[in-house]
Amino acid sequence: MIPSLRGLRAAFAVAALCGGLPATVIAAGEGWMNDWEAAKKLAAEQKKDLLIDFTGSDWCGWCKKLDKEVFSEEAFKAAAKDKYVLVALDFPQQKELPEAEKEQNAKLQAEFAVEGFPTIFLADAQGRPFAKTGYQPGGAESYVKHLSEIGAAKDKRDQAMADAAKAEGLDKAKALKAALDSLPDELGMLGAYAGVFEEIKALDKDDTLGLAKEAADRKAVSDLEQELMGMLRGGKRDDVPARVDAFLAENKMSGEALQKIHFMKLMSVDRSNLEKADAILDAIIAVDATTQTGKQAASIKERLAAARAAEAAQPKDDAPAPKKKEKSTDGEQSAQ
Repeated sequence: MIPSLRGLRAAFAVAALCGGLPATVIAAGEGWMNDWEAAKKLAAEQKKDLLIDFTGSDWCGWCKKLDKEVFSEEAFKAAAKDKYVLVALDFPQQKELPEAEKEQNAKLQAEFAVEGFPTIFLADAQGRPFAKTGYQPGGAESYVKHLSEIGAAKDKRDQAMADAAKAEGLDKAKALKAALDSLPDELGMLGAYAGVFEEIKALDKDDTLGLAKEAADRKAVSDLEQELMGMLRGGKRDDVPARVDAFLAENKMSGEALQKIHFMKLMSVDRSNLEKADAILDAIIAVDATTQTGKQAASIKERLAAARAAEAAQPKDDAPAPKKKEKSTDGEQSAQ
C-alpha cells in the first residue's frame, strides 16, 4: 500500500482493539472486509455486488501493483463504493492470520478454484461469481471500466435465470444451462452454482444436455493434474507424457478438457526444449483457438517466438583468439 494508507491503517487497528471499529472491516484495510458471511449479508442489505480480491498482500508483486495502482486510488474508491462490497481474502507469508480467517480463506480458495494471485471475482450477494479477472495495466479509471465490461456477464446470466423461472422440464434445464454457459472461465462449474447444477440434473435425468459428463470430465482432469503433480514432486518428470497419453487413450475427451490435458504435458518439458513446447501448444490451439485455454496457448506461443527472436538478434560472442605458437627449447613449435 502507499505510505499514507499505512499510517491510516495503523490508526484503525488501534481503534479496533479498543472497540472503536468492527474488526471485520478494518482488518483487510480501508473499506475492505475479510469476513465472508458478513460481507454477503451487507451486500444483500445494500443491494450491491461483491468484489473479491484473493491476494498475497505481503509477498505477491502483482498484488502490490494492483493495490497501489488501482485499489488505493480515489478514482477506484469513488466508483466502487456505490457498486461493490469489497472483500479481501489474504494469503500472507510474513504475518499470521487468525486461525478462523485462515480456514475461511483456504475454503474459499478451493471453492473458487483459485490457482494464482491476485485473482479478482465479481459475485452477487449470494456469493455466486459472474466475472473473473486479475491485474490489468492502465490505472484506476481503466480498471473501473474493465470491471464494468466484464460485469455485463451478470445480465446475461440473470436473463437466462429469468427465462428458466418461466419454463418447465427440459426447457427449464436448457435455460439453466444457458445461464451457466454464459459465465466466463467455467465459473458456472464452481461450487457456488451447485444448486443450479443439481436442478439441471434432476430435470435432465438422461443427461441430454451433457452437463453431467462435463462435470465428470472436469473431475477426471482435476484428478489427473493432482496425480501428475505428485509425479513431478517424486522426480518422475519423464513419465508425465506417457501417463497423459495413457489417460487420453482411456478417456474420450474433447473441447477445453482435452486442451487442459495437453497443457499438462508442458509441465514435463525442459525449458530449453522450445520445439517440443511449440508442438504441444500447436496441439492445444488445433482443438479450439477460441477457448480461454486456446487463447492462453497462443499467447505463450507468441512469447516463445519473441524470446527466440530476441535471442537470435543478440550479437554472438567473439570467437576465441587462436593459440599462440612459441618455439620450445628443443626448437619445435608448441601450443601454449
